[in-house]
Amino acid sequence: MRTLLAFLFVLTTASAQTYEDPKATAYYAEHKDFFHFAKPTDVPKDLVWHDGSEQKEFADPRAVRGGTLRQFTGSTPPTLRRVGPNANNGFRGELYDNNDFSLISSHPNTEETIPALATSWAMSPDGMTAYFRLDPNAKFTDGQPITADDYFYTFYFNRSPWAKADWYADFYTREWGSITKYDAHTIAIKAPRKRPYQLERLGQLIPLPRNFFKDFGPNYEKLYITTASSRRPGPYFVGHDRLAKRKVRHTHPGAGLVGRPSQVLPPPL
Repeated sequence: MRTLLAFLFVLTTASAQTYEDPKATAYYAEHKDFFHFAKPTDVPKDLVWHDGSEQKEFADPRAVRGGTLRQFTGSTPPTLRRVGPNANNGFRGELYDNNDFSLISSHPNTEETIPALATSWAMSPDGMTAYFRLDPNAKFTDGQPITADDYFYTFYFNRSPWAKADWYADFYTREWGSITKYDAHTIAIKAPRKRPYQLERLGQLIPLPRNFFKDFGPNYEKLYITTASSRRPGPYFVGHDRLAKRKVRHTHPGAGLVGRPSQVLPPPL
């Protein structure tokens, strides 16, 4: 019996592990000027950390989380892929732009910075590097935890020629200076140059689910044409009611910010 329980435990643990793409790992090694790996003790000691706790909660405590919203769409989106040919269609906002959580957000009344996928943040004295502590409870819609490696993967994915997304390849190359991992939940992102709203710009980075994109490669355009919207760091996922020919938007209880006070709400529908 003990042997069986141990075997089941190993299976459960293995299934919960996040996929590590060897091609991504090799890419990081080839671009050491951009991808940095450091120790937790390397985080500068003189940083001033903020967590937005001085901002008043704006969500109604009576609001009930969860549920399903059914919306009519005039035509079927040509693809549900995040990037690549035809990805910038009219339904993209519902899938990604209005749904994904970035590292930080903005209070709707004061416009001050508040947490999103990061619980706290700090800027270097020269204003060029932002440091973020990630929420250890944050998950993708498939239940996989969001860690520093998922932010590394964002750059690998969007820069890859397999994504066939020239604008994103350029953006994730020219508009970011480097990224550093200190541990699973601490990262630093350096800017490519001095510019206004540096924290807000660096804090817009979103993670991508390595498990979901484990088959990412030359066949990405066809392989992920109708499935790429099902794993992301937002509170909603989209289904398809074939009989009614409408999109069904469900709230996923395990995604995004788990156990976060009502100060931070999912993006508006």
